[in-house]
Amino acid sequence: MNKLSIFITLSDGVSNRFFPLGARYIIKIIEDNNHNVLFMQDRIISRKNILNQIKQKTPCLIWISIQPSVQNLFTFLQDISKIYCGTIILGNIGSRWITQEQLSSLNLNIIIVSGQGEDATKELVLLENKKLLNLVHLKKIPNIYGYIQNTYFKNKSEKTVNNQDVIPSSSGLKDAITRGDIITIRTSSGCNFHCTFCSVKDINNGQKWKQFENNILYDTLQNIVNNGMKKGVLRFIDDDTAVSLDYLLEISETFKKINIKNNVNLEFGFATNAIHLYNPDDTEKQKEYRISVWNKVVRNGLTDLFLGLESGSTTQLKRLGKNTNSIINYKAYDFAITLNIDLEIGFIPIDPLMKDTQWKEEFLDNIKLAKYIKSYLSSPTWLATVRVYENSPLQRALLNNNLLNDKIKYSNEYRFSYISNEVQEFIFNLGICLCDDDVNNGFYILKRELKNIIRYDIQHSNNFIQEIKMFSYNLANLEFEYIEKIIKDINKSHYKNYFIKELLLLFLDFEVKLRNFTQEVYHDKIIKSLDMAIKTTNKWKNEGR
Repeated sequence: MNKLSIFITLSDGVSNRFFPLGARYIIKIIEDNNHNVLFMQDRIISRKNILNQIKQKTPCLIWISIQPSVQNLFTFLQDISKIYCGTIILGNIGSRWITQEQLSSLNLNIIIVSGQGEDATKELVLLENKKLLNLVHLKKIPNIYGYIQNTYFKNKSEKTVNNQDVIPSSSGLKDAITRGDIITIRTSSGCNFHCTFCSVKDINNGQKWKQFENNILYDTLQNIVNNGMKKGVLRFIDDDTAVSLDYLLEISETFKKINIKNNVNLEFGFATNAIHLYNPDDTEKQKEYRISVWNKVVRNGLTDLFLGLESGSTTQLKRLGKNTNSIINYKAYDFAITLNIDLEIGFIPIDPLMKDTQWKEEFLDNIKLAKYIKSYLSSPTWLATVRVYENSPLQRALLNNNLLNDKIKYSNEYRFSYISNEVQEFIFNLGICLCDDDVNNGFYILKRELKNIIRYDIQHSNNFIQEIKMFSYNLANLEFEYIEKIIKDINKSHYKNYFIKELLLLFLDFEVKLRNFTQEVYHDKIIKSLDMAIKTTNKWKNEGR
């Protein structure tokens, strides 16, 4: 008789549309080892109802996948401890926020899996099945730590190669497709790059890029079709999909085979690095092959691409560890444009190690790139500082330079100071233009909603889309002009007042035009965000920032 596990994904009720892929891999391993799995998401089922299910079902194991920005996690675990005395296994990035002190206070057996957890999951389920889930046997499993039998333990980390022979579980898949959730898949794991701002290598225990067996992708896609998906865009969550051109072509051919076999239209989108689109070391023959592959991939279903350019400054790109330069970025973008697919550009225009002697030149190079790529379409929220993640190379560099500050609550990010006082002053003068506060900065919230309308699969009339794009274009140009002025130290106070005046006039004009689109799906949300932007701007005007 199969045992019962309860698997919970916590996203703090955030109404994102992504159906969790990592959870589906883990659930499949649990199912394959003689457990029935009750799968619950807190964005679909309230935490109160989840607690009721735990109380009623009394599972042998509870698995919790914790997304970034989950709040009240510790409180939720305290609530579980009142009704459950078994073992809880935590995974995903959010699990790192639980401290040793919190673990010891919960009076629970808690195991935390670091990195991609397939190998550890299988070992944990097998131990549970043999009734050997104790400290002696747990210490033999790498990449886990926690609090068991009133004792804290932390095992060694090892590089792992996961997800290669597992088809994700179908649990909840049919309902997710019916709801219109974004279905994600994975074709590879790991990354060969060394970007200083990224913590992926740490999360994956240093694993380099490795492709999966293509028959697994075929079976995964067929499973998605069998569960009701006839058309739509699947999102890859690979760390870097296009490392191998041959493998990229093979992936796209697999989509083509599935579409022809089932008379469906599954398309796909993914993220990649500029060097995979344009490599200056290519021979003419290699260049022709690269161009040929990308065009075939588009014909086979590639509809959109996230291209992590990050900067238009070669010196900043070197500092960020991007293994590229401004010339490569421009040429990669130029080629991407010829593919006639939707592009979203990754940008990191500000970092804490910008120096007095070069920051102005670097930032003007970034404005030049932002204009060139039409950021008002490809990345309306481009103007942001780098994020400093726990265990990233950048975190260590800032710590060594005494620039690392406290950890941001409910996250794996840190606050930081700047090595340059000039950059610090520049950021202050950016005011509401800086996309750094998605709770209190209504101007940022407005730009984020513009991005949602322009970039994602939401049904709108062409007239509404064009109005949104025109407003975003005018907003971007007004912002560019202001930023260039304050970089050049041209009467900052006067120009700030002029910028605010023009900004409010632009908002009011946009508000009037939106009255013609009250039937649009996103109308109420864009009106709400516009109102928040107006309030934020007036606050900046009256109080400064």
